[in-house]
Amino acid sequence: MPMLVWVAPLVGLIAAFFIDVSLLRFWERRGPFGSLVASLRKWLYPFLMVVSLHVAVQMEGVPPRYEKLLNRGLMTAYVLIISLFVSSFFIHLWTSFATRRGIQVTALSVYILRAAFLLLALLIILDNLGISVTPILTTLGVAGLAVSLALRDTLANLFAGLYITMARQVRPGDVISLSTGEEGTVLDITWRSTLLKDKEGNLILIPNERLSQSVVKNYRRDDGLLVVTLHVPHSVELYRAELLAIDVAQAVLKELYPSDMPEEEVKVRFHTFQDTGVLLDVLIPFKSFQDRALIRHEFIKRFHKVLRENAG
Repeated sequence: MPMLVWVAPLVGLIAAFFIDVSLLRFWERRGPFGSLVASLRKWLYPFLMVVSLHVAVQMEGVPPRYEKLLNRGLMTAYVLIISLFVSSFFIHLWTSFATRRGIQVTALSVYILRAAFLLLALLIILDNLGISVTPILTTLGVAGLAVSLALRDTLANLFAGLYITMARQVRPGDVISLSTGEEGTVLDITWRSTLLKDKEGNLILIPNERLSQSVVKNYRRDDGLLVVTLHVPHSVELYRAELLAIDVAQAVLKELYPSDMPEEEVKVRFHTFQDTGVLLDVLIPFKSFQDRALIRHEFIKRFHKVLRENAG
């Protein structure tokens, strides 16, 4: 085989390097399509290597016994590279569109886009190799039942993830709590599980099927009400306890939101008599879900102190 055929991929690699360094990196930093260029740069190297090899084959020729095999290999490489290039382009378009519309992009949606283009590339490659697609699809249809039974849990999680993503009832950035006790911020929805991050910073993986079947409370709104349940002994007047709770809660909120207090007022609701006292709920507004733990901590600490001082 001519030496040029062996050297050609190296020439393409060097050419891609110079184009990348001198042109694409400049566009990435200063051009209007910087993020698009960044997502497509990685496919420049294999593409120019294949192009260089193709040109060398056309110029020098190869032995007849290798020609057919090499041409099919080049076509296969072209189809793979172009499909990955186009998939990266459409993934970038989808990401840009979703960002402008305020839609969170999940890993599952990216997987689906890339898998669709790879499946199309596979069909084209099989056709180029002279392999009929129809018998393969028929065989896959027959074997699909056995595969679906073997991968029941995996497929259930996949379709549950699709449902969660398309329904948009749970999205990355939402703070959710499940009826089984898990609570945290949704980081991503993948093909198998949903990734949460709890308030301690731990990562929680919840299978998509389990999430879709659970009772989920979604704290999507930035603002809301924190309910703190307190016990007031019979020795303390309820009217006095109500005023103390409101004053303490307002003091905590003023420290946390000095220039932007929540519009909703603090409320107190008595609801249960007990042998040792009365239970009451204090409804404290907050502007961010992440503030709930701090508000609860400061309120309980200060109310306990004030209640002891007034009881004494």
